[in-house]
Amino acid sequence: MSSRSIIFVASDSEVIADTVIEQLETEFTTVQRCVHYQAVAIAQMFLRSEADVILLAYQSLDSTIHLRKTLIEVCHKQRATPFHTVTLCNKASVEQAYQLSKQRFFYDYVVFWPLSYDPYRLIMSVHQALDDLGYNADIQQQRYELETKKYSIKAITQLVEQMLAEQKTKKSELNNLIESALKKLNQAVLTQQKVAAHNPLVAMVIDDDEFQCLLLKKMLENEGYIVHQATTGMDALEQLNQVHPDIILLDVFMPDMSGIETLRQLKNEPTLEAIPVIMVSGHHEKEVVLDCIMLGAVNYLVKPIDKETLRAHLPFRL
Repeated sequence: MSSRSIIFVASDSEVIADTVIEQLETEFTTVQRCVHYQAVAIAQMFLRSEADVILLAYQSLDSTIHLRKTLIEVCHKQRATPFHTVTLCNKASVEQAYQLSKQRFFYDYVVFWPLSYDPYRLIMSVHQALDDLGYNADIQQQRYELETKKYSIKAITQLVEQMLAEQKTKKSELNNLIESALKKLNQAVLTQQKVAAHNPLVAMVIDDDEFQCLLLKKMLENEGYIVHQATTGMDALEQLNQVHPDIILLDVFMPDMSGIETLRQLKNEPTLEAIPVIMVSGHHEKEVVLDCIMLGAVNYLVKPIDKETLRAHLPFRL
């Protein structure tokens, strides 16, 4: 990590963003900015920036907390590498910012309002965040993967609890559901993207609808993937003896072997179980979604799927 690292500044004020960036640019060559009120939009821009540190320069700490929670939700689904979050705060909210940093919700906080007499404190905090990511790379990666697993467990638990509340799942089945979820979460986490020039990304689309197959194939090819197609589960399993894709898009409802059964066989095969599988369907019944998640699918997308939705859920980006 060095001054060449990417720093991302998010704020709700053009003036504050300009002030912060003016300080950072004295030592960092690549500083990107986003002045926006929508947390999800900011999180998506941060993902595309591939920045190492995000600095939250919001006038309200409540806004900052909301954005940080959105970053956790979005990044643990779509980003494989850790990053650090530094927040600005005022004197009135410094104790809360300190407690949140102590709990590792933020990496660090900087009192910025009224403007600090120490203009180097902000720069020093960013340097420390970058150094920590660099010197403790293995530890930070393990911590990030653990947080990702915790987030996945939380999402699965919420879905199970919702179904229990609707009396669609018996309590006696809960242990089996959790056991299946943990099996999925204990699979190796894919932490590095391939270098496209030397290791082109490979995808497989499994769908009995030829039009849908071609549509997904075209969108994946536009993202730089080499795409293999299969119209049945059996055909896909045979192809997977020779092809080892980086991602599989699998239709839920197919005539000869359902997508759920195909997924079950994939996850029971040691050489295939680590491949991320995204389920696609024209339906979204909760029982079907839950079955797919429990069997190890990384996501469930409802047709029709546009290119932006697909791109946002791909685990690998070129």
